[in-house]
Amino acid sequence: MQNTTWIDRIADDSNLWFRATKSEDEEDYLSAIRFYLQDASDCLGQHILLRAALSSSCAADCLARMGDLSLSHALYSETASIYQENSEITMSHSIRESLWSLRETYEYLLLAGENQKAQEIYKRFSLLAKRVDPFYQDEKIQLPLANGILGNLKIGRDLTHLKSSTEVVQATEKFLQIRKSRSYLTTRSTVTNGKTSEPRESGIYEKSITNQLG
Repeated sequence: MQNTTWIDRIADDSNLWFRATKSEDEEDYLSAIRFYLQDASDCLGQHILLRAALSSSCAADCLARMGDLSLSHALYSETASIYQENSEITMSHSIRESLWSLRETYEYLLLAGENQKAQEIYKRFSLLAKRVDPFYQDEKIQLPLANGILGNLKIGRDLTHLKSSTEVVQATEKFLQIRKSRSYLTTRSTVTNGKTSEPRESGIYEKSITNQLG
């Protein structure tokens, strides 16, 4: 029996991430949003926070492309919250990942239009960076609004179409409710005690992201 490789898993049509990116490439943003949010929700259940944040941000990007800035801002804000949570969790064993997560928190808060919170996070980031590296230069992180996602998106071209999609609204609200209730935290013991195989396998995605941190 042939072993399944990570490439097979990514390219599998049943893989939510693959279906989401494929839909986005085809400019079927409504489907892409639903797939991204389902993937984000599933990753929360497995405590794969970085993957959840990535899928959440991709859904927000699609919403911005469709012109629904209200929902996109809500998801950018929640993406920032996930990164901040990851920063706090990783502080005890990886300062590098914690700092990187704070940086992501800062940038997504800016995308969400929450400038005051963003500045508070930046101060925390700068203070921690100075403690880790005495030669750290207190220079402002490049604002994503200048060269980032919103500057490259065609905002609002399908606004009417999106507004008529109750499925997208419901999918977004469902994901935000999962985050708000923190219901996924009840499964933490089954994930961390090594009794389940899926979270351990999915950790490959988590490592692949953190291994690229600068």
